[in-house]
Amino acid sequence: MKNLIVKAIEEKKLMSLTYDSLDRIVEPHACGVSTKGDETLRCFQIEGDHTSKKHHDWMLLKFSKISNLEVLDKKFDKPRIGYKKGDKALEIIYKEL
Repeated sequence: MKNLIVKAIEEKKLMSLTYDSLDRIVEPHACGVSTKGDETLRCFQIEGDHTSKKHHDWMLLKFSKISNLEVLDKKFDKPRIGYKKGDKALEIIYKEL
């Protein structure tokens, strides 16, 4: 999973995944180990289901809760507004935009 996510970040490709039993399409921006010790993906959800009132927003997703991960052919151009390199939620960064 880590290798797929890193490749998607490098190539700025959208990803399809299931998280908390909800299907989502996300723009991956960074991944690494969170300050809580979990392998984690920082992404922006652009399509799919959600559990909060904010339809699409920034998310931190634990690798252990991601399933059905697929890197899509569709690309995004640049980091989304609001993205900050050197994500403070990640103690160790594997890859970032």
